[in-house]
Amino acid sequence: GPGEYVNYLTFLVDEDKKEVYTFSTNNGVLVYDFEGRFKKKISDFQNMVGMFSSIYKQYILNDHKFFAIQNFGLYRSVDKDSLWSFVSLDDNFQKKKLFKNPVHVGKEEQIIANRANMDRMVNYWMEYLTSVDTYNDQLTLKYPDTDTIYYYDDAMNELLPQYAIFVDEEKGDYEATHLWFKDRKAFDYFSIFSYYPTKDFVYLIGSKGEEVYTYCYNKKDGGVRLQKRQSAINEQAVPWFSFPFLGMKRSFVLNNDLCGGDFTVDSRSSGKYWIDILEPSSDENWIDIDQIKSSTVIDESKKKELIQVLESATEDSNPILMIATLK
Repeated sequence: GPGEYVNYLTFLVDEDKKEVYTFSTNNGVLVYDFEGRFKKKISDFQNMVGMFSSIYKQYILNDHKFFAIQNFGLYRSVDKDSLWSFVSLDDNFQKKKLFKNPVHVGKEEQIIANRANMDRMVNYWMEYLTSVDTYNDQLTLKYPDTDTIYYYDDAMNELLPQYAIFVDEEKGDYEATHLWFKDRKAFDYFSIFSYYPTKDFVYLIGSKGEEVYTYCYNKKDGGVRLQKRQSAINEQAVPWFSFPFLGMKRSFVLNNDLCGGDFTVDSRSSGKYWIDILEPSSDENWIDIDQIKSSTVIDESKKKELIQVLESATEDSNPILMIATLK
């Protein structure tokens, strides 16, 4: 109800228990039923804050169990043995077991030393987010800078290797590729940032230079297909700094052979859906209608329906959700 929370970070849904967990920035973790009735509080805000030493964090709910992930940059000093990347939590949000990104081993002191510090933010280190998925109710993850996709074994409370990734590409110097203010040359090295599992395939998204690499691994025959797509390295002004922040968008884009055009995976839900969010007021999050009209598709009626919806949209229209169901 009003006043129970002011702001929230995210929320998770347990469909079996019919519970919604809101992660509040001032009241901790609150539980509601599907009718909106408050049930209980399972963690206070101080416990949530004390759990992390980084601003980059994720919460996961899988098989009625909670997990958390953090990625540096750090905002406070920690003991090097406390530099965890993944943690299993109990029902009260207390840490059960910590897991460390294997790439961090031996680099802990450097990572901690290059945390946020207002008198030398130019040396601030940060890493990309851990890619995590719960397709088919199996929790899997890939730490940044690693060549392994792990799956969580519930009985053993362990992360075990599921896939090893072998790509003959140079990764570059660790410090140069992890500075917050990167040089342009840091983007010339190869890295895989995310993955997307399905019943028959695993998609891997990486980049080198200004190209986005999309690998499609066939689980049945072990075959791999590669598609390269042009992106761009963009400059962004940062207050109080005379040099720009460089960044690059690495979208997962599929060919929509059902009704035409591209399908950009903006979100995924519990391993069941891929979602493309089209915003009529945004040039970036829109779709080329002419490309749809000229494309060969499986279902011409769906193509016509999509074109009609897109052409009738105005700048004031609500976002359009395109949802793909995973088999």
